[in-house]
Order: sequence, then C-alpha cells, then structure tokens
Amino acid sequence: MIYEHLQCIGGFIILTGYIKQIRDIYDGASCLGLSLKAYSTVLIGVFLMEFNALNISLKGYGSAFFVTNTITCVVISHLILLIWVRQDAEKKQRTIIKDAFFVSVYDNDSVILTPCKVNLNTKEISDIVSAPYVITGTLTSECVIIGENEFPAEEAESRQNQDSFWY
Repeated sequence: MIYEHLQCIGGFIILTGYIKQIRDIYDGASCLGLSLKAYSTVLIGVFLMEFNALNISLKGYGSAFFVTNTITCVVISHLILLIWVRQDAEKKQRTIIKDAFFVSVYDNDSVILTPCKVNLNTKEISDIVSAPYVITGTLTSECVIIGENEFPAEEAESRQNQDSFWY
C-alpha cells in the first residue's frame, strides 16, 4: 500500500512538470527551444512502460502505476501536439529579411534608387540608405523593388493600403 502512495506522489510530481510546460506554451512561451524528438522519445518509453503497467494492474497490485502512467501518456501526447503545432507556426512567423531598393520619384523626372532591407512578413522597409542628392522637385511616388518586382511604399503614419510596404 505504501508503494501505491509513493507511485501516486511520483506520478503527480512528473505531471506537474509537464503541465507547467503546457501552461507556458498556452501563455505564449516560445516552443523553438523544445526538442520534439526528445519528447517523442519520452512518449515511446512511457508508452512501452504502459504494457507493464497494464500487466501489473491486471494482476491486482499495480493500479496506481497504471493510472499515473496512462495520465502521463495522455499529457505527453498533448504536449507533443502543442509543440508540433506551435513550432510550425513560430517558424512561419520568423522574419524574412530581403535586400531591396527604395525608389523615390519626383515631378521633375528625377528618380533616386537606394538600397534598403525589407521584412517580407511585416512588409516593413528598414535601413534605407540616404541619398547624397538635393532634389528640387516634388516627391510624386515611392516604391520598393524586390528582385524584379515593384511594390508601392508608404509612410507608416499615412499608410492606407494594408498590402503596401511601409517605412
């Protein structure tokens, strides 16, 4: 009987760690540092122990081991599913920075082309190199060239088109 209580206490301690990890993931903690392979290996080990737990439980003296092991299997499976889904989403959200050119067009047919960086996920233009030219014309349009494609650009404060790039 004492071993049944020790098994329940040990199972509760193990589950507390996994449940805290699950809660942290739900609260928005990053999953990129968590190893899906490591948790999968733990799940395989716990699942294999489940056969022994079932055997002992059917003999009438290991029900606590069977119960705590089954709950651990379910919790680890849930944790693996969370890690798998969140890591995939976090990888997609990583910033993709590309080199591009910022183009300023003026009414006197002047065009200034300067290098910049563009975040393809947020469409933010950064690191625009300032041009050493003094232009007397009026600015008519701005755009960003990424590869061979041209996209409109707007200041963040006056941005009207959500599909445009901004700086």
